[in-house]
Amino acid sequence: MGRRVRSAGGGGRPVDGSTREAVTIIHHPDVKRMLMTMRGLIEGARSVAYVAAATCDAAHNHPDETVRKQNQAVYEFLVPIVKGWSTELSIDVTSLGVQVHGGMGFITGIRFGGTRVTRAMVVVTLWF
Repeated sequence: MGRRVRSAGGGGRPVDGSTREAVTIIHHPDVKRMLMTMRGLIEGARSVAYVAAATCDAAHNHPDETVRKQNQAVYEFLVPIVKGWSTELSIDVTSLGVQVHGGMGFITGIRFGGTRVTRAMVVVTLWF
């Protein structure tokens, strides 16, 4: 029963006591905070990667040679930052995702694969 309610999104009564009925888990402030933190971190990493991609394009395709060299220098500066920050960030985002789904104790017994994903993110940071 508990597993079915959790997977269906039932998260009990709201913390503020606004209603006596069960509400979905997104209405709990801590879950909402974790999801918005995950979203912000991912969007930030994606934005930095887009800036690096734009400088790479300008480094290869701009008609002016000096602008190409400047963009190449910025691109070479940004690549390690994008790779390192994104891989380190993956551990935080994965950990928050596990918490949103109920924590390690809850997800270990179901076929979520959260423990495998968490281990994979730790290994990824060692490779890069």
